[in-house]
Amino acid sequence: RGRETPGWLAGMVKSALVQVSSLAFTSIVAGIATGLFAAWHFHRVAPMGFVANLAAMPVVSFLVMPLALVSSLLMPYGMEFLTLDALGWSIRRVVEISDWTNSFGMSGVTGAKPVTFLLLGAAGLCLITLLRSHLRFFGLLPIALMPFSFTQPKPPAILVSQDGRAVAFASVSGKLLLAYPRRNAFVSEIWLRAYSGGTAETDRAVISECNKDHCLAKLPNGLSVDIVYAPKLLAKACENADILIAPRLKWVNCKGRVPLIVLKRGDFESHGTHALTLPDGPVPNAQTPPAERRHWLEAAVITTAIQTGTRPWQRIPAPDLDSGQRRDGNFSNAGSGRRGAPEPSPDPG
Repeated sequence: RGRETPGWLAGMVKSALVQVSSLAFTSIVAGIATGLFAAWHFHRVAPMGFVANLAAMPVVSFLVMPLALVSSLLMPYGMEFLTLDALGWSIRRVVEISDWTNSFGMSGVTGAKPVTFLLLGAAGLCLITLLRSHLRFFGLLPIALMPFSFTQPKPPAILVSQDGRAVAFASVSGKLLLAYPRRNAFVSEIWLRAYSGGTAETDRAVISECNKDHCLAKLPNGLSVDIVYAPKLLAKACENADILIAPRLKWVNCKGRVPLIVLKRGDFESHGTHALTLPDGPVPNAQTPPAERRHWLEAAVITTAIQTGTRPWQRIPAPDLDSGQRRDGNFSNAGSGRRGAPEPSPDPG
């Protein structure tokens, strides 16, 4: 006859298993909840997030948080030095766990995802975690539909941040080419994760010239783009460019020839980051009939980070319904007034 396990030992083992399983389940739910929004907004997830949370949680729960609380209580008496060294040691262990999971080299780039992806995931997660009966299994239905929303969007032809510091062009390979790689790295990296698999195009054949005054590029469809920062180059850009973008210049008045699309400082101040998606097919030129030119402009889609044209701190006047006054602004000569689709990037400020 085998030796029986003492009751107190079996109880401890059972309690430990319950605690570990609860911790694992909490980590999974938290990872999925944050991962949904990270994939939708920042276009990346943490593949090793579950492992990192599970490994770091005991250190945080039993060392970091208690020592932080005790240190706060000792501070009024000048005795926090008794626990700060131990607190620092425990925090370094958490950092080491983070570095260890990061060493696996899993990038977790997801690409741009539509809002449908976020809504299906959030609905499924809420049903599974909030319902107590068998009805919670209905949460598996929207989760099962999520793969059908995994559509990789076509990269915009041009991306320009609100301050004009970050500029990207679509290359022949389909990847984004950064005009100023060292500027506004936060926004540029979000663009790369959304449309370029996290890496930038290295062949700069699209760009003719890029400096502090302007950036001149020729898109794969043959259109010339001039991003102008210096007023002295506006006249030349009006005469030669098919698309003129002046994110820092308030007054852009082209005399004679007018580019197909003109964006200026007011557009960026009102609507933030701009993404230009141009239609396929023949590109209009000087000999193109006005009707065909207008049709091409209507097919061009300009997506902006801020769709209403108003900032949270601005007072919105009541619309004049009698006169039919619209509250949303229009581009100076943007061709298409269509807005919407996933935002190209959060503005840095």
